[in-house]
Amino acid sequence: MPIRLLIGCKIHLFAEGLRLLLQDCEDLDVVGVACSREGFENLIQQNPDISILDAFFFQDILDNSITTKNGSQKILLVTD
Repeated sequence: MPIRLLIGCKIHLFAEGLRLLLQDCEDLDVVGVACSREGFENLIQQNPDISILDAFFFQDILDNSITTKNGSQKILLVTD
């Protein structure tokens, strides 16, 4: 069973590049790419196993409890 990933990033080009790199891996299933809070709220309903977020995007959603709706979800924070 593949690991389900959600990519959240303020910079759409970076998010799409990351999706392209990961989509060919058989063990991973990218459920979507979000570049806004609204997009993230919609995609989080697909219950990804891991969310890959950049630091700026994480700050935008931090004050909301969207990240805790799925208690088993893990967050991988990407920063420079």
